[in-house]
Amino acid sequence: GKVTPIELTSYTADTAITVGTCPVFAVIGSGNQRVFVLNRGNDTISVINSTTGALDSCTSFTNQSGQKVTCHPTLPLSTKAVTATGITPPNGTSGMTSTAGPVFAEYNTATQQLIVSNYDGGTISIIDVSLDEYGNDSNTYDSNGNVTGGFGTTYTVKVGNNPAAVAVLYDGSRAYTANQADGTVTVVNLTSHTVEKTIGVVGYPRSIVSTQNSETAKVYVSSPNSDYITVINAETDLVDTTLLMNGLVVDIHTTTQNGTSTNDNPVSRRPGYGQPCYMPGSTYTASLSACQTLPFSSN
Repeated sequence: GKVTPIELTSYTADTAITVGTCPVFAVIGSGNQRVFVLNRGNDTISVINSTTGALDSCTSFTNQSGQKVTCHPTLPLSTKAVTATGITPPNGTSGMTSTAGPVFAEYNTATQQLIVSNYDGGTISIIDVSLDEYGNDSNTYDSNGNVTGGFGTTYTVKVGNNPAAVAVLYDGSRAYTANQADGTVTVVNLTSHTVEKTIGVVGYPRSIVSTQNSETAKVYVSSPNSDYITVINAETDLVDTTLLMNGLVVDIHTTTQNGTSTNDNPVSRRPGYGQPCYMPGSTYTASLSACQTLPFSSN
């Protein structure tokens, strides 16, 4: 797998960067300093340093504040990936499944966390990707100088079957997953890393977004096999209403999350690129060896 950076001033391609197997989605982190590429084929995230235009690699060094800095070119999302890469998150592998299959992620600015929906593992990964004031990967240490947290710390939470997408409230308090096979949304507390509730919605949900630009936050869920959007009240985590559209809903976005700042993810996810095109995974036949033939067939 490779990703190709594009210079937006000249619309020219830079040298391609080698990442993991079957990269299907990417999201930008704090200050556009890191790009996180989800590799569905080997359950990893490749971390690109936007400043250097290369994987986030370095020889450990001490920053201006006397703190030790390490870099993280790869973040594993499953026990299989931990074994294959030899990389273990600072807090261990508790909750990780043998496979993950990452297909979508959101970066939350308030908490400097990357929230990843793992379609094949039925989980989400809550990853600390915080940076220090100098733009270095930020770690936390114990009195002996051992890393106890910070960049790369990963919590894995079991949600519904085939979570195709995830939305995070602007304040970073909760995440909502669109569980395509179950027809449900799982509410996850991002502080305790526990499931708070499971909510039934219309159809096989594939897209989910949130807003907090009113007194009550809203979560909007759409399914490609339904012409209804389910609206969830995020204060009560109950379904407010369903809205009838003019046809089957391919995707859904908000222009802003808090009424002021622009949504960091304004581009539609084309059906089949990472997430299944139409129905949940149990309804189609596809193998990861055929990643280059995306989109997946729903037949």
